[in-house]
Amino acid sequence: METQTSVFSSAVLTSLIVSALTAAFKDHQEVKVHPGQEVTLQCHSPDGPIRLLQWSRPDLKSAGFVFFYRNQRPVESFQHPYFRHRVQLRDPEMQDGNMSVVLKDVNINDTGTYECRVSVDSKGLRKRSAPETMNTVVLKVLDSGLTAGNTDGGKHQHIGAALSVSGLIVLLVVVVMWKKTKRHRKKNSDPPDL
Repeated sequence: METQTSVFSSAVLTSLIVSALTAAFKDHQEVKVHPGQEVTLQCHSPDGPIRLLQWSRPDLKSAGFVFFYRNQRPVESFQHPYFRHRVQLRDPEMQDGNMSVVLKDVNINDTGTYECRVSVDSKGLRKRSAPETMNTVVLKVLDSGLTAGNTDGGKHQHIGAALSVSGLIVLLVVVVMWKKTKRHRKKNSDPPDL
């Protein structure tokens, strides 16, 4: 009975860890590109009309956004001068909640963390919702001498990392269960002390 309880506890623990890892990778992407390329910073919104879209770089010291959208149009006056004329919506219609932006002519200074924040009009409510962070993208601009970068939003890297960590956890659980079972069998097979 003790072995079954141990196996069940290990399975529940493994399931919780895998769920936590999956959630951690869900809203975070890493993208690698070379200087001069353009890159898509991915973001999708919940259902509802977009009231406000803000792409920002929290590590920038001065005011301004990477991209700012309000009242169904981009607002360049709120945009940081460094990003003007280099950032645009990937889909100007924002169909299916696609709020991804394209950053053109990437250079080493574009390396950093980008956040997509969105506010949608709440149906039937007079109060408008505050912007909510939908996605975080870590952009790494590689030196031109390095291997070609990954421009798929880092999805394959995150899936591989999650599977590797999950595999290690499962392996650890199996080893622990095997050792406990081995000890339990040895304990039951030893002759009783007289």
